[in-house]
Amino acid sequence: MGLFDSWKKKNRQETEEVFETASEEKVSKGIFENPADFVCEIKDVLPLKEQGSMIIGEVLHGELTPDSKVAYTGENGRAILNCTVEAIEQAGMRVKKAAACFMGTIGPVFAFIIKEFAPNAFQKGNYLYQQAPEDKELTELQKAYEANRLTRERKAELTVLAEKEELTAEEIASISIQDIIYVLYLNSMNAKQANVAEDEEHPLKKKEKQVYENLLECLRKQDEVYMTFDKATNFPFLNQGLVDIYTKREYAELAVMYYAEQFRQLEVRALKPMPTKESKEAPAYVLMYYLGMGRIMVDNGQSRALISRDALLPPPDYSKLQPAQRPAENQALRLHMLDFFQEARWQVNYEKRAEVLKAKEEAMLLEVSKGRFMIPMKYDGMQLKAGENQIKIKPDTQLMFAAIKNPAGESYTPIFTDMPEFGKMYPNGEWAAIVIPFEEAVRISRGKGLVINPVGENLVLNEKAIDGVRECVKKAEEAAKESNEDGEETEQ
Repeated sequence: MGLFDSWKKKNRQETEEVFETASEEKVSKGIFENPADFVCEIKDVLPLKEQGSMIIGEVLHGELTPDSKVAYTGENGRAILNCTVEAIEQAGMRVKKAAACFMGTIGPVFAFIIKEFAPNAFQKGNYLYQQAPEDKELTELQKAYEANRLTRERKAELTVLAEKEELTAEEIASISIQDIIYVLYLNSMNAKQANVAEDEEHPLKKKEKQVYENLLECLRKQDEVYMTFDKATNFPFLNQGLVDIYTKREYAELAVMYYAEQFRQLEVRALKPMPTKESKEAPAYVLMYYLGMGRIMVDNGQSRALISRDALLPPPDYSKLQPAQRPAENQALRLHMLDFFQEARWQVNYEKRAEVLKAKEEAMLLEVSKGRFMIPMKYDGMQLKAGENQIKIKPDTQLMFAAIKNPAGESYTPIFTDMPEFGKMYPNGEWAAIVIPFEEAVRISRGKGLVINPVGENLVLNEKAIDGVRECVKKAEEAAKESNEDGEETEQ
């Protein structure tokens, strides 16, 4: 007899008591009486390097902390054994709890470390369960999540829809964006299980493409999309390199509640998704372009989809222009600036925070060195056409460059990453701009140094910071040289 059999006999009575309030019918359908109960559906079972098992599972209800005892149940709801979850991980990192309401790139999928039993004690499709105390009430966050999530009944209806060989335009038009995302997920899983994920001509892959294109079209046609902005930066909140958009305000407000528990101060803003003639503010997909936000997560915390910003709105085509004629656009720099400032202004402390901030700062400064910037200028007799800012100038023209002062009265030269940032400060056509590389901007600058996007990120580069930019370049060049030398030795 193995470990699994001997334990089951020894602890049968205790196990049944743990799971006594969940009916077999409720469990077998994946529907549970109390959303405060912790319920996790097992997706995979892996052996630990040492003794025990790693259970990969999706949390359907409630939450669980490490060192908690749970019941392992079959699909019919019968308790099989009790075990202790000693640790919980996600993406290889230890976490403080697993919860159904979970924002992030992976969603509510966690790895549960159980050292008491070998993998043959568990089976995919079964459950880990912990009954909540009778007096336990849902938190406000959990209540909001339960009020907005797709119900199990609705998921069952969409599963039937996803199993159809082809969907009509009327069927797609009759369901919500959340429904479309869930159908897309189911279809993707069906293609993966059928081992046809790479076969673009297979009916499942054709249907997946059809549903995906419908999702994109729905996102383009939304009257508004909702985004979470970080109050500390006044820019969209970055979520592990992704930017979140929400199809309902309620979903975005749920995210605000969720991240408040992590001491993030976010707010919801409604934006037009696509550019129109009436647009006064940058619409969402244009804003994302200039901020370098190429990867979008739709409805984080719900059934979610990862999409490319360029799939929603193709980027401008500058292929017919010479590099020197192309407008200034520094997407990579803006993304790194936002990443750094968001981390630096987050009011928390954690192990290795200083190292994380240093790495983000160096990545930002390296991008500064690569930048092409708009620098405000004018000259005697300058005339601008309507809507014109970036111009060519004749050689030997005497130029006058703009300057701004900080509260201490120190003078800096403003430079800008792109036209939208330039227009925030110089919108009326009084000043034009030329596009120059970073070192040229340093040469031209007067006073204490440079300021990148004074009305936006407001990255101040004094003499010490400019030396820091150059040091980052030197460090990157040395690292590249060492990498090339290592590669040559390997080839030999």
